[in-house]
Amino acid sequence: TQAIFAHDENVYCLSIHSGIDLYIEKMAGSHLGTTTAGEETGNCNIPLLDKSFEDDFWAEVELSGKFYRADNSISAFQTALDNLPWTPDMIMIFSGYDSHREDCGKNITDWTNEDFITLTQSVLQLSSQANCPVLSGHGGGYNLPVTIAAAAAHIKTLANE
Repeated sequence: TQAIFAHDENVYCLSIHSGIDLYIEKMAGSHLGTTTAGEETGNCNIPLLDKSFEDDFWAEVELSGKFYRADNSISAFQTALDNLPWTPDMIMIFSGYDSHREDCGKNITDWTNEDFITLTQSVLQLSSQANCPVLSGHGGGYNLPVTIAAAAAHIKTLANE
């Protein structure tokens, strides 16, 4: 998504993702998911480093910019929302439920259904302040019962707003 909208002043992509990911590495290289790459393309990347990696690993694999950990991922997201370069006309959410701690998110995001609610509430608050609609797309998730529960938490939060 970042590459599609690189340098497009009408679209701002904010992405939370695994900083070291075999799919990303194979397709384009992990450097494209760094905070530096996000800034260079007019977007915001929040790369998360798995708990199994030490802090110096980021430098060892020669990735630039900052990385985040599970325990500060939601606050980093909120900070990014608070510092958007402009007021949005529309917000698009692509929920990756594989970031749930009972799916692929173990030791990376460690998110629970409650965390998906918190993330959704943060977006809804921005939507209210900007007086703009929210479009939600769903994807990611390999553990079907976990994916359904996380999606239900997200959808219920959207519906109650």
